[in-house]
Amino acid sequence: MLHDLLERLRRAGRLEAWRTLEPRVESRELFLVGPRVDMRRAKEVTRLEATVYRDFTREGRAFRGSATVRLHPTQGRAELERALRSAAEAAAWVRNAAYPLVRPGGQAPQLPVVESVPDLGRALDSLGSVLLEQGGEGARLNSAELFLERGETRVRNSEGVDVRYDFFQGSGELVVEAEAPTGPVELFQPLAFARVRPDELREELDRQLELCRRRAQAVPTPALGTSPLLLTGVAVRELLSYFTYHASAEAAYGRLSRFRPGGSVQGEPVEGDPLTLGLEPYLEHSPSSVPWDEDGWPLQPVPLIEGGRLLSWWGPLRWCHYLGSPPTGRLPNVRVRPGGRPLEELRRGGCLEAAVFSDFQCDALTGDFAGELRLGTWHDPQGGQRAVTGGSVSGRLPELAGGLLLSAELQRLDAFEGPAGVRLASAAVTGG
Repeated sequence: MLHDLLERLRRAGRLEAWRTLEPRVESRELFLVGPRVDMRRAKEVTRLEATVYRDFTREGRAFRGSATVRLHPTQGRAELERALRSAAEAAAWVRNAAYPLVRPGGQAPQLPVVESVPDLGRALDSLGSVLLEQGGEGARLNSAELFLERGETRVRNSEGVDVRYDFFQGSGELVVEAEAPTGPVELFQPLAFARVRPDELREELDRQLELCRRRAQAVPTPALGTSPLLLTGVAVRELLSYFTYHASAEAAYGRLSRFRPGGSVQGEPVEGDPLTLGLEPYLEHSPSSVPWDEDGWPLQPVPLIEGGRLLSWWGPLRWCHYLGSPPTGRLPNVRVRPGGRPLEELRRGGCLEAAVFSDFQCDALTGDFAGELRLGTWHDPQGGQRAVTGGSVSGRLPELAGGLLLSAELQRLDAFEGPAGVRLASAAVTGG
């Protein structure tokens, strides 16, 4: 019914084009408090999202406005038509330069093997049983949430695109706690995974318990003024998002990008590790993996930065059309080539190693980064080390990019595969 209405409105001149996104999701959820199950929940949800487009000219320039509306499968014809007409009226006020929609054809993506989970309930129980096994001393699980989702997403548009793909996603969070001399302390860890692997969850829980034990023994971070900084974990992914943003066609079209194809993304000279970075539709461990983007563009791996130099812009059809650049689609995953130095070598000579932040952010536009340190290790120049907590770190990535040192060890996170650690030559460090 929805697509019949969209076509009727198009033929009547109420809109020029449309696109729909229809995920159907089956999920199972498990909530734990300490060593017991607090709640279980099951859901089946169908979502509908329609984007309508209006074409018009102003002062001799062609524009394509758009508006997106979320719909519900239970809405009747009259409700749907009112919502679509309202969206079409709103789209007529949006002045985006004209651009085409994705058309059928092109090289079909190589479909990844999606995790086969015949019974979500049993799969969730196998993961939950790992968390209910309270092991170790000095730290314990405070609470946890686990979510498993599987389903199908379908993308259609008025140009004739009609693609669908299956997906499986796991997510959740762990909260662990330990007793410190000053009182109880907690660490929070989000989870994201594309495979049901109880042994991997056990390893992550053990890692978090060990970090929490170290947090309980940590002393306040010294006021170092400036210090070499070794980032690990999710902060690495956040820091390197600066490069994918400035390599995007969207940033280039908005004249916000600091990069140019063929030019250095790290400045001159590059005294550290030259960056090699690519975009991927599929990483085995990443629940963000998809074969098509939300416009229905077939996704393929894209080499983006090689040896510290930008190869080309990347982005969905709209932004690449504006630049006259071949579109890549909106790829979800980043893969960064590791460096040649092990973490142990990166720790030498004195540095603050940051393991856990209360929050770490890197402004994609400016490259300014900052974070409040929850747990770190101060490696003094003589080779001693101690766990520290509190205080903050900050700096400007564009000034430090040429000296980045990437670890040889890999880490795999949601939408990211790359070095487990990145050493920055200097960052501001306030005391705890």
